[in-house]
Amino acid sequence: MAEEPSTQGNYMKNRPAIKTAFWKDASLPSVQLGGFLSKTASLALRREIAKLSFSRDDDPINHCYAKAPLPPKLKTLFSSAKVLDFMSFIIRKKVRRIDAKMFRFDAGDYALRHEEGAQESRFDIVFDIEGLAAGAGGSVIFVDGSGLYHAIAPSTDALTIVKRKRGVQRFVQYHNHYAAGHHLVLGTLRVDVK
Repeated sequence: MAEEPSTQGNYMKNRPAIKTAFWKDASLPSVQLGGFLSKTASLALRREIAKLSFSRDDDPINHCYAKAPLPPKLKTLFSSAKVLDFMSFIIRKKVRRIDAKMFRFDAGDYALRHEEGAQESRFDIVFDIEGLAAGAGGSVIFVDGSGLYHAIAPSTDALTIVKRKRGVQRFVQYHNHYAAGHHLVLGTLRVDVK
């Protein structure tokens, strides 16, 4: 079993403030936690990702990206009681598990809006491994169809939690020629419905 990556202790200690920040914007509750992993854990994760074998998945009408199985360190992190309890506290619902996938976006890659999950309210996570240079594109966009949108700009080692209301869709902005090897984990928090 892989050793659990260490998260920044400040996040675990400041859960009430993070929960308040998450629920502040009622139209799209969200919070971005930069530097979520310790520096040591972040470097170990990057080394693990560098060894992954990504396969291209191109459907030009919907998406162009590469994907790989979630690295063992992230599987361990996302299934740890500490992280599940942390997420449960923030979103005020019991998180049973985190379903996540590992993606690599290169120059010219994107993921268009899609209907999957748009008909139900849910909680999503975006974990950005290394961020991108300014102007490279690659933001994760949440849009409700009325013109309101929320962009999550690429940011190194940042975990973002978003409550996606019914009808809100997610897409990954086009990565231009400045982008190369941008690793993102996109996932959904599976919660107990109460």
